[in-house]
Order: sequence, then C-alpha cells, then structure tokens
Amino acid sequence: MASKGDKTLDIGLLVIRIGLGAILFYYGLRHMFPIFGSSGIQAQLNMWEIQHNIPHWLGILAAVSEFGGSIAVMFGLCTRLAAFGIMCTMATASFFGLIHRGAMSGILHGDNTVLPTVFYPMALMFMAAALILTGAGSMSLDAKVFKKGK
Repeated sequence: MASKGDKTLDIGLLVIRIGLGAILFYYGLRHMFPIFGSSGIQAQLNMWEIQHNIPHWLGILAAVSEFGGSIAVMFGLCTRLAAFGIMCTMATASFFGLIHRGAMSGILHGDNTVLPTVFYPMALMFMAAALILTGAGSMSLDAKVFKKGK
C-alpha cells in the first residue's frame, strides 16, 4: 500500500496525467482548430448536433474540457475540476459509441472493429475518474499553489 509521501505514487499520478493529457490535447486541438485534417470548432459543433443531437453549448463544453482540461491535467492545475470535465466528456463519447454505431451488437457478436469506439473513451474516462479520486499528487501545480498534493 502506498503511503502519502510515497514518491512512486506521485510518479504514477504524473504518468497518468501526462498520458491522459497528451491524448486529449490532440483531440482537443482537432475539435477547437482546423488542424490535423479537422475543420475546426464550428464544423465539429454542427457534426455533433446533426449526428448526436448535442446542442452547441454542450459541444463547446466538451471541446473546452478536452483542450483546456488536457492542459490543466498535464500541469496538475485544478486537476479534479479538469478531470471531471474530461470524465463527463468521455462518458458521453462511450455512450454515443454504444448506441449510435451498433457497438453493443458488435461486442456481443464478436466484431472487434467496434471495440475502440466504446472502450477507448471508457479507458480515458476511468483515468480521469482516478484523478478525481486521488488528486494530482505532489508533482503538480496543485501541490505548489494549494500547498498539498490533492
């Protein structure tokens, strides 16, 4: 069991923060700006509204939580709040992966091509949930700004 001052726990939390943040930074960039083959925020919002019936204001929250939340998580600043936004966004992505792409039917019938549409965002959701529960650790701006590792 890791103790409160255990450096391996803090290194583990740093690895989770950097991994989660880097992955979501890429997607956040694509959703916010016309980069890496995307069309930018307005096209993304329109697509979410047409395909998933998600209102623009919720789409904006999702894009901001991916882009801004990823930066905050990597630096460990307001980690729990940022991770909450990420967790909600990834829970929504998992849900829509299940219902809109026939993934549940594919999973039940052994079609492995649909697994990433559900389990990839679900894995990111659980990483974010872990950060909500643990905080950023001592190797974070939270630890420096708020004088504690959580």
